[in-house]
Amino acid sequence: MKDDTMELSTTEEKQRERIRDLESENAHLRLQLAIMSSTDPVTGLANRAGVVDSIEVALNRLPRMREPFAVVGVRFPQIAILDDEDLRVDAVRDLGALLAAGLRNVDRVGRIDDTTFIAILANIPADHVSTVTGRTREMLGSLVEVAGLPESTLKPGLCAVSVVDPETESNPMTLLDTVSTRLTDGSQDLLII
Repeated sequence: MKDDTMELSTTEEKQRERIRDLESENAHLRLQLAIMSSTDPVTGLANRAGVVDSIEVALNRLPRMREPFAVVGVRFPQIAILDDEDLRVDAVRDLGALLAAGLRNVDRVGRIDDTTFIAILANIPADHVSTVTGRTREMLGSLVEVAGLPESTLKPGLCAVSVVDPETESNPMTLLDTVSTRLTDGSQDLLII
């Protein structure tokens, strides 16, 4: 009788251990899926879903931490003129890396499409956003040959939306659409929300 009880408890313990292992593996796979679903495969930067998540995090921090942030759109219309697909992919990858390298570690850069990138500038007052966008424009404009665009100076379109008021009703998609619309219209001024 005692042996049966010990055998049963050993079996139950093995089952519990197996369940813990499966739960751990499941959590690991969910994390991998979340990372893969929010990462652009070409650049390794955030994709549209990752950008929306980053904006949502910044919106949630604003009322709690009083940290203003900005959403900056950067469009490179020159990429659209590239006929070679490999050259276009290289250009997108290079420009994404260049933008990410030009910003702080706390900022997040993502790719929306072949010509448009979005940067979320964390904890930045509205009057500093123009400094960052100006520096970025100068850095990109000073490049004569980059990303497979020979002998052409990059003239990126930049637009920034600065969010400073925690009482403002905003959502990530509205901010993203505002930046995208202003880039399409050619607006390069700051819109303070």
